[in-house]
Amino acid sequence: MALWRFTSSGAFDTSFNSNGFLTQDSAAGGGGTERGQAIALDASGNILAVGASWNGTNTDMVLWRFTPSGTLDTSFGSNGIVAHNNAAGGNGTDWGLALALDAGGNVLVAGYSTNASSNTDLALWRYTSSGVLDTSFGSNSNGIVIHDSAAGGSDNDRGFALALDAGGNILVTGNSVNANGDADMVLWRYR
Repeated sequence: MALWRFTSSGAFDTSFNSNGFLTQDSAAGGGGTERGQAIALDASGNILAVGASWNGTNTDMVLWRFTPSGTLDTSFGSNGIVAHNNAAGGNGTDWGLALALDAGGNVLVAGYSTNASSNTDLALWRYTSSGVLDTSFGSNSNGIVIHDSAAGGSDNDRGFALALDAGGNILVTGNSVNANGDADMVLWRYR
């Protein structure tokens, strides 16, 4: 996973990690593919990035937080990194594709997770500003919301984008496979 920061003139900003860029490998411990999918800035200027990392067996959703100078923020998660696997119960791929911060500084991540039937469900994670799953979020009080079969099929549901409305409701858009095997656009809203 790589982050670059440029000055307004397009040159590498050498105040960021001393060279204008940084890379991360093995966030989930597997030493394989690592990908960043989306970034956001918090109120303190910290940089949050979400994506996925190979754990040695399958892929985990990963959330990184960096200081404005480009070092991992060790006050967040485990030394600046949060990795999560098995959100939907299938012990397969978990992938974060979008993130947003709410008014309370909580971090919302949308993506997908493999379920026990080996297809994927929409996954929505909420972490506190310190990088811990927010147990006040979700019907199971585990900080995670899972949704399957939004379009009526029994195959993949995935969240690709995320936003908050003026009332603090969470909007996620993505797709869901219908009964004919086609992927339909879906818009979910959570309170």
